[in-house]
Amino acid sequence: VQMIRQQLALELGIIVPPIRIRDNIQLEANEYLVKSHGAPVARGTAEADRFLAIDSGAATEKLDGDETIEPAFGMPAVWIYPSSREYAERVGYTVVDAETVVATHLTEVIRTRAAELLTKDEVRKLLDAVKEYSPGTVEEVVPNILSITEIQKVLQNLLQEKVSIRNLASILEVLGDVGRRTKDPDILTEFARNGLKRWLCNEYAAPGTNKLFVVTMDPRLEEQLQQRIEHTEAGSFITLHGAASAKLVEAISAEVQKQVQGGNNPLLLTGPQIRLHVKRLTMARLPMLAVMSLNEILQDFEPISVGMVRVDLNS
Repeated sequence: VQMIRQQLALELGIIVPPIRIRDNIQLEANEYLVKSHGAPVARGTAEADRFLAIDSGAATEKLDGDETIEPAFGMPAVWIYPSSREYAERVGYTVVDAETVVATHLTEVIRTRAAELLTKDEVRKLLDAVKEYSPGTVEEVVPNILSITEIQKVLQNLLQEKVSIRNLASILEVLGDVGRRTKDPDILTEFARNGLKRWLCNEYAAPGTNKLFVVTMDPRLEEQLQQRIEHTEAGSFITLHGAASAKLVEAISAEVQKQVQGGNNPLLLTGPQIRLHVKRLTMARLPMLAVMSLNEILQDFEPISVGMVRVDLNS
């Protein structure tokens, strides 16, 4: 658990609160439950004397064992006995022990819920840490330009999309410039992402390359979405009725599935005006999908289209 906290601190730039482990006789013998702020947020099972064989799409045979779903990413899996481990690996399964199942699930739960773990007190601690090596940056922005609450909202928006806030000094420099013109957290977040282009491109590029394998959107579809954006005092949003929204998400899902089957990370590329709205539309159905805008791609990275989303929202 200590290693998980250290890993996520380096990866996301947040201070993960202490994690307590307790017995609970109300749970089944092999069951575990993860709570956040006292409320259950995830649960799973871990067979201590067996291994979990996970089918990530490469498995060629069926295994004897108890079929289940891998808890962190929802992939089909089978609990097998140690004697079957070598065979399972040979026919394309990824095989892990029970401890790894729990650790991976816990790590993903924290990644997914990092935004809600970032309290105002945690933001203050992060700002104090930046003050030690860049005091001028913090003093210029807080509270003269933006309040702790406004900065917290931007950082939570970034974490909601699993974007690291480790380079907080750079984020504050961007917020200091833009915060003089607007306090809208969505606009501030989009500018903060632009300041993190290098991290975004490196995070989503194919390992060891500068290539970004992306699904794009039909220009006519982007235009239809842009025409549906409404701006209010409470922020901006896309006006799509339920059927149109479902049709769009279904079309995105189909193209992204092809991308994943081709061995690429799920990545959708859109115009900057609609990026945030598309991410919000897909978050419930496709939580693992990263959505980048054209403005966020550095010149030394090469976007390669592996599919295009085509759907007519007017029909």
